[in-house]
Amino acid sequence: MPCSAPVSIARWRGPARQMVEAMNASGSPILAVDLPSGNQTETTGAVMGAAVRASRTVTFFRRKVGHLLLPGRIHCGPVRLPISGSSRTCWRPSSRALVANDPALWRSQFPFPRIDGHKYSRGHAVGGVGVP
Repeated sequence: MPCSAPVSIARWRGPARQMVEAMNASGSPILAVDLPSGNQTETTGAVMGAAVRASRTVTFFRRKVGHLLLPGRIHCGPVRLPISGSSRTCWRPSSRALVANDPALWRSQFPFPRIDGHKYSRGHAVGGVGVP
C-alpha cells in the first residue's frame, strides 16, 4: 500500500508532481499519515497544485482544518484519530475552535414534522422574480 507522509512544499512541480499523479492513477489504496501530501493543513484545506488522494488517513493529536474543509477533505478519505497519551500531554490545545459537523449537533433543534402536519403548518416562503 503506498503511503503519503506530509511534505512541506508550496506547489508540486516536476518529478514530485508526477509522483503524486502516478500514485493517484495507480488504483492502489493509499494511506496518508497525518494529511495527504499537497494538502494545506492548518488554515484552508486547499490543494497546493496537486495532492495525494488517500483511501484513508491516520492523524495524530487532533483533526486539522484540511481534514474537514473542501477540497482537502475529499483527498483524505475516512480519517482515524488514534488516542494516545501523548495527545493529551505533549501538545497544547489549538486556539482554534474546530468542530466536525454532525447531525447529532443540531438534530434536536431541527423541527421534525408531525405525522398529521401539512405543508402550510411548517412555515412559508415567499419568492419574487422580475426584470428591472
